[in-house]
Amino acid sequence: MYGDTFIATYFKNNQRQTIDADTTKENKTTGIYVSGTDTYVSGSEGFGLTNTAKYWKNNQAYLLGDPMNYSTATAITGSGSDIYIAGSETNSGGISIAKYWKNGRAVDVSDGTNNAFATGIFLNGNDVYVAGLEEIGPNSSLAVYWKNGLENILPASPVAARAVTTGIAVSGSDVYVSGYSNNVNGNENSKAVYWKNGVMTALTDGTLISQTTGVAINGNDVYVSGFTKNGPKTYYAEFWKNTQLNYLSSGNTLAYANCIAISGRDIYIGGSEAAVNGRAVAKYWKNGVSVLLSDSAYSNFGTGIFIK
Repeated sequence: MYGDTFIATYFKNNQRQTIDADTTKENKTTGIYVSGTDTYVSGSEGFGLTNTAKYWKNNQAYLLGDPMNYSTATAITGSGSDIYIAGSETNSGGISIAKYWKNGRAVDVSDGTNNAFATGIFLNGNDVYVAGLEEIGPNSSLAVYWKNGLENILPASPVAARAVTTGIAVSGSDVYVSGYSNNVNGNENSKAVYWKNGVMTALTDGTLISQTTGVAINGNDVYVSGFTKNGPKTYYAEFWKNTQLNYLSSGNTLAYANCIAISGRDIYIGGSEAAVNGRAVAKYWKNGVSVLLSDSAYSNFGTGIFIK
């Protein structure tokens, strides 16, 4: 972020690559996928109250949403040369439709009854899994995922005022979805959770603000990235391995673990942490060891990670 404007960038082997330097719009990235020599980055461009889903292929921008609608692109994956991007877009009636774009062609997964938003996407053979949420009332939502467009509701226990998904992974026939749920009493505290085949596992007790950001599977092990509020302006970046909490930061700074990827036995988690001057520094943690990607001249945020 330069001044008050977001500049779309990514880092390859710790070296910054500027994707879009147009400072007349807010260009934000949400995920990254690499196929051969091609690099794809999902995100959006905005100005004022407008927002349009887009992606970049080798730094060339392509719009996904209609600029007349409000749309977002939240996650990206692929299979060979086929690129899948999850997100949402308002229809003519102002309802947000959860969807994904395959090679730029939109595929709706929600039916338009309620506002719905896609938060993650995963390919398993010919099956397309999309994580998301469906609003059912003011400050109330269901955590859901769609398999080839068929909605599956994920239960929250106790029944939450707001349940949210943040990522999805499939291993064999098992479906894992990360998320969080607000407390029933309506306060801001939230419980970090994940679901395996629709059965919820709580990672925190809901006494603090705690959220997950992604999920990855390695054999029989379930890894979930996230963060927990530790004070008025401090958050732990953290991850859970099979419900065992692992801290990535000291808890004395504003730190976030925003994404996760696994390569062999190595666990990579992308995010950011505040420097002494208060600006966010983009970084990733490899097996818990911090690797800085940016300095603190401007705020930088790690939003997606891909290992090749």
